[in-house]
Amino acid sequence: MSITSANVSKYRVFIALTVTSIFWANTAIALQTNKNLLLSDGEDDSPQIILVDGDSKQLVLQKLDSGAATLLNEEGSICFLSDNDTDDTICFITNNNQPAIMLSLEGVEATQQPGIQVASGKLQYRNKAGSWVDFDSLGSKVITGTNIEDGSIKGVDIGTQSITGTHLQPAIGQDGQVLSLDKGKLAWVNAGAASIGEGQITSAKLGSNSVETAKINDKAVTTAKLADSTVETAKLAPDAVNSSKIEDRSIQSSDIALKTITSNHLSPEIGANGQVLSLDNNGDLAWINLGTVDIGDGDLTPAKMSLEDGRIILGNASNQGAAVAISGDVAINNTGTATIVPSAITTAKIADGTIVDADINDSATIAGTKIAPDFGAQLVTTTGNMSGANIIATGDVTVGNTKGLKLSDADGSNYVALQAPNSVGLDTTLTLPDSAGSDGQVLQTDGTGMLSWASAAADTSLSTANQTLTANRTIELGSNTLTVTGTGANVTLPNASINTAELAADAVTAAKLATGAVTSDAIVDAAIVTADIAADAITTAQLADDTIVNADINASAAIAGTKIAPDFG
Repeated sequence: MSITSANVSKYRVFIALTVTSIFWANTAIALQTNKNLLLSDGEDDSPQIILVDGDSKQLVLQKLDSGAATLLNEEGSICFLSDNDTDDTICFITNNNQPAIMLSLEGVEATQQPGIQVASGKLQYRNKAGSWVDFDSLGSKVITGTNIEDGSIKGVDIGTQSITGTHLQPAIGQDGQVLSLDKGKLAWVNAGAASIGEGQITSAKLGSNSVETAKINDKAVTTAKLADSTVETAKLAPDAVNSSKIEDRSIQSSDIALKTITSNHLSPEIGANGQVLSLDNNGDLAWINLGTVDIGDGDLTPAKMSLEDGRIILGNASNQGAAVAISGDVAINNTGTATIVPSAITTAKIADGTIVDADINDSATIAGTKIAPDFGAQLVTTTGNMSGANIIATGDVTVGNTKGLKLSDADGSNYVALQAPNSVGLDTTLTLPDSAGSDGQVLQTDGTGMLSWASAAADTSLSTANQTLTANRTIELGSNTLTVTGTGANVTLPNASINTAELAADAVTAAKLATGAVTSDAIVDAAIVTADIAADAITTAQLADDTIVNADINASAAIAGTKIAPDFG
């Protein structure tokens, strides 16, 4: 097998294989040449040329014994360039066991490049829409209307006498009628009313110079009225064909020679930099900004709408749509569901006065430290404990239902409580003094609830020490009785401390007198009368020895002689 410059290009080409191993019959050699290269091992053994690149991918050329050659490329397609044209190529591609022949044409979308491939054991072609279609779908020797491009069947495509009346629409007319076109539709008409059929007037049917330009209405001569190749250059006078003689939109692409229309022939004139030429709804050309180009129905395909997951199209400062990632306070997934990211809503994002009571869940459990400064006129009710470093009330604090105001000790294990009685007959307010008082002073009331500090009375605890009054004190008993109880209890008074005037009538009874308590000195002369002494009240034990003298006995005492011992019986 030989490779020459003639096989590569009509121009001089240098083939350089530098630091490249060529494997031939299991032998590696390094070559460099700028001359014609002829490789042959002289053996009939299917030689190979193997080119290996930096990432160990191979291009293999093999000459088979049968005369055929194979080409293997591990890095995709093998493309052939046309002469001096790098934009249009023919490529042989094998992807996923689907061999294909593809054309790569400049200005054609990659998904719409024409080609033929083998897929799932079937031969397919790519149609104008860019879809791969099985050749089998064309049917066996049957071409349906869906497989024929509009306007593509010409007279030369139809066999002689192959169209009969059964193929025509409308059906066969009456005897003597002719088939005519009426506004683009076939119709059977009487011969006298027959119109001239499309392409029926030829040069041979017209006399020399029989039809003058003046005889032809504007736009009367259309392509459909002329037989193919009928109008020759010699038939046209200079400037005979002008815009008024050409039916709007009757000139087709095939009528225009290649590269004859330049930007100077386009209307409107050349637009601004960056604008594109577009058709409006009337079919007129107009230069418009790229961002305002209308997209026709079905023009957007998935291949033209590629967008990375998690991004959206958003207009930028240049008024162009650009793909941007979602960020900030809102997140959106690829199903279109938008959510607010955690911790996105802060105080700065909430308008003042926006949150109302209905916005707060009943189980929100908002900490009291987050409420400032107070609850206003709203009542606060709780079945739990209220605690805090300092609790300040600017109004009355009411502890209801005979509950106590508890003051706990240092470790909270015990407390001292202030508590109202079970029943309070009248609202009572005790107002504390405005100072801490002096050492040893006690609180006293003035009867109206005003409390003040006063010196404490002497210790009245008889169980700890004797008490001594340093000044006069009055105990107002009113109609009440001062009672001293206790077995063997005695009240000791200084001598002569109780006068007769201080004793109510019948106030002193034997039960109230300790043994030996009343001595002669304590009894006013002639104070004791018979009525004062209860029967058997005074016994020897109650009288001090030698206590009663004659003066102690009332002159009218009438002491019975039987009570004197020895008695007078």
